[in-house]
Amino acid sequence: FCAFYTITFPLNINDDLAYQLLNTWLTRCRKNCGLKSYLWVAERQKNNTLHFHLLTNNYMPIGRVNDFMKECLRTQKNKGKLTCRDNIVNKYNGVDVDNLYHSKRRKNKNERLDKNEANRKLSMYLTKYISKNDTKSLRLPWHCSRDISALFISINYTDVSHLEIAHLIADNPD
Repeated sequence: FCAFYTITFPLNINDDLAYQLLNTWLTRCRKNCGLKSYLWVAERQKNNTLHFHLLTNNYMPIGRVNDFMKECLRTQKNKGKLTCRDNIVNKYNGVDVDNLYHSKRRKNKNERLDKNEANRKLSMYLTKYISKNDTKSLRLPWHCSRDISALFISINYTDVSHLEIAHLIADNPD
C-alpha cells in the first residue's frame, strides 16, 4: 500500500499558518490513524497559497483525515488566525488521496501496477517533488518521519567506512 495525500488550504492562508496546520494535522493523524512513516513536500500553488504532498504506506480513512484538518481550521478561525467565511471551514474537503498501485488516473483501466512499475513511478514522484521545488519559504521545503529519516542516516553511514569518512572530513574543512 502506498498513498499520496494532497493537503490544500483556503485561499491566501499565510505560510506560517499552513505549516502550523500541517503539524497539528500530522500529530492527530499519528495519534488517531496510525500514521508512522511519511514524507511531505511543500509546494506553492499558482494562487500563491502553499499546499503539501504527503507520501505514506500507512492507510488513513480520507473522511477522518479531512475532519481532522477541518477541526484544525476551525480552531485557528476561533483564535482569529484564519480569516475566511465559516462555510469554507464547515465544507472543507481539501485533503485528497490517491493510491500508487490503483491510481485514480488509471481507474478506467482497472489494473494494478506491478512492483517494478510502482517503484519507478514512486522514484519519479519523489524526484519530481523534491528536486523541482522552487517554493520560496523560510520553512523546510520537505520533511519526513523519524523512521524515514533514520533510513537516510543509516544508508549514508553504512555505505562509507569509518576511514573514508575520516579522509573526507580531513580533506574538506567545510
